[in-house]
Amino acid sequence: MVPLSFGLVAGGIGGMVMALLIHLAPLISVSGKKLPDIDSHYFLNRRFSHRETHLLGILIQLVLSSIFGALYVFLVDRGVIFHDFHYISILFFGVLVWFGKGLLVTPLLGIGFFGIKEGKMVWLEMFLIHQVYALMFWLAIHLYV
Repeated sequence: MVPLSFGLVAGGIGGMVMALLIHLAPLISVSGKKLPDIDSHYFLNRRFSHRETHLLGILIQLVLSSIFGALYVFLVDRGVIFHDFHYISILFFGVLVWFGKGLLVTPLLGIGFFGIKEGKMVWLEMFLIHQVYALMFWLAIHLYV
């Protein structure tokens, strides 16, 4: 049994790499556009500067990545969906996270399902970044397993 705390750490490592790729994406972009950036300068009725908004976004990215890592460990330990820490099951989990983000988060940001309003290839960039997250998570989780 893998502790949930290790899932949190492994997910955080994957999230850090994912955040780095999001920052580098404009340099290697397939669509020629920057990946979606949540640009709301208000949170809990407080106005934030651009830098504060950016740092808050990175913090939220790392927290959510860690939570997804712990969720994966929880599901594997309970045998709910996945049966092991195999690379294919982690890639599939990455697809599920990407799919959820594309159907729920990107429309809320106003860029359409899977970011289609930002460009025709944004969905692919988001997919690839989520698969890199899955790869980094897999490498990190296998430091323990």
